Amino acid sequence: MTSGCALLSLAACLDEPQVEPDRSEIVACDQSGAPIVDTGPYPAQLVDWVQNSSVVFRGVVTQVQASSFDYPGFDLSKTIVVAPIENFGANSLPSEVSVQVDSISEFEVGSDAVFFARPWVAGEGVGVVENAYLNVADYPQLPAAVATVKAFVAQREIHTRLTQAELVMSATVDSVGHSTSSLDSEHNPLWAQADLVIDDVICGSNPGNTASMRFASSVDVLWSDAPKLVRGEQRVFIAATDSVSGIEGPGFVVLDPADVQSTSTRSAYAELLAVPPSLDLRP
Repeated sequence: MTSGCALLSLAACLDEPQVEPDRSEIVACDQSGAPIVDTGPYPAQLVDWVQNSSVVFRGVVTQVQASSFDYPGFDLSKTIVVAPIENFGANSLPSEVSVQVDSISEFEVGSDAVFFARPWVAGEGVGVVENAYLNVADYPQLPAAVATVKAFVAQREIHTRLTQAELVMSATVDSVGHSTSSLDSEHNPLWAQADLVIDDVICGSNPGNTASMRFASSVDVLWSDAPKLVRGEQRVFIAATDSVSGIEGPGFVVLDPADVQSTSTRSAYAELLAVPPSLDLRP
């Protein structure tokens, strides 16, 4: 079947008005519901412990009032040595971890617990500071619960980022301009502007068929992780209204690496906005 444009001259085809897509059903990103949390038999602070502890692991106490390596900062009256059994964090752990605890009298050799901690020292060994802990004997299903909470926290963080955005869309980078910023500092972000062709709006305002996206083009260490847009790439953008670049005219900005994602996230993001993440640890 022959298209309408094929029956017209090229000039006439180019003169055809651009049709605005029907996005009447798009809702504001912040209209998504709030996550639902029920920690069941576990302490209400469990979610906060998981979210605010970069070191989370299950382990068995092997020594009390001792450390796994020499370090002058250890207060051995508050330090125990723990052999990790299961690591819920992103960083690997050695066979023994020194843990500075709030109350050493609550631990004995053989204690089996999940520790929620923050890094303290790393070198010949690893030392962490306890934020909280729970005994596995008191909560037999605790390791599985912690893994569930970790997954929930990750989804909730994405949901929060989406709901705080001005616009979430999938778009193709049509062109990228050079930065017009003067290099008055080595840490200058070198703001640049990309013109996007919008494929789909997941939530937020309706900018039409195109949008201007500002980004920091500098590769300085201060901006090296900021998204760098490339002509022809198709991405999902989690964008804020630009109030920082100083570039004239309306536009959006992406600053965090998480603001630009693969188009494979589009369906998951739409579903997450439609059905906010929930946590139910009830038996």
